[in-house]
Amino acid sequence: MYKPETLALRDTLANAAIKHETERRGFNTRKGVPDALVWVGPDIAGGHHCVPVLFELESIGGYHAAKDDVQKFASRKDDQNHRYHLAWPTQTQFTGDPVTINIQYQILAVPSASVTGEYIATEESFYDAVDTWATRRMKGAKILTSISSYCGIEVIWWQLTTRAFGFSLAVSIPIISSNEASLSSTEVARVIEQRARPSVTMFAVIDGRPVPREELRVYPTTVRFNQIPGSHQLSWTPTLKQ
Repeated sequence: MYKPETLALRDTLANAAIKHETERRGFNTRKGVPDALVWVGPDIAGGHHCVPVLFELESIGGYHAAKDDVQKFASRKDDQNHRYHLAWPTQTQFTGDPVTINIQYQILAVPSASVTGEYIATEESFYDAVDTWATRRMKGAKILTSISSYCGIEVIWWQLTTRAFGFSLAVSIPIISSNEASLSSTEVARVIEQRARPSVTMFAVIDGRPVPREELRVYPTTVRFNQIPGSHQLSWTPTLKQ
């Protein structure tokens, strides 16, 4: 049986609204990588958008350039203009934050026409299409929550599923509820890395008629733990059968 506070947080997460924000990076004076991101998370995570869906616009034949930007995103550190870390919510406090672990990146090649309706996409139409997709799809996305136990750590998985430009998209976020083993943030992140293989999806939006591609890459990426305000006050009452 899981701890009551874990069950209470799971129930809260199951009913939480989806929080998202579209960020434009590639087409202004404060350039970063990739060109656009949609940050996603449950609207309970301390005001933080947890993990991104990545989007990169490239000209005809630019798939490998898009792949390079995935690696750049993973390897960079936060700066005054842009964030380059994933945020995992937690009910407990850790020492030794942030942590670098291996994150799996799913890279999908998508014709620009599937995103913008244009054979050769403009920067504006690309960003507008990504933002419109996020606004529409996040409203109807499905949310599933489950609990896993790893080495004395209770983790609630918040998973969002929806459709994105012909693909099925899943965004999974671990929320650390209980840390009975008193592990450090590094140890907790390593356990999740080894047991669950956390991932991020990147859409390489390519002009013309790109060859369909789907591949997985693994890159060291920064993760930060953000404590959920007031989560320790949640209570859980079991439903009794009549």
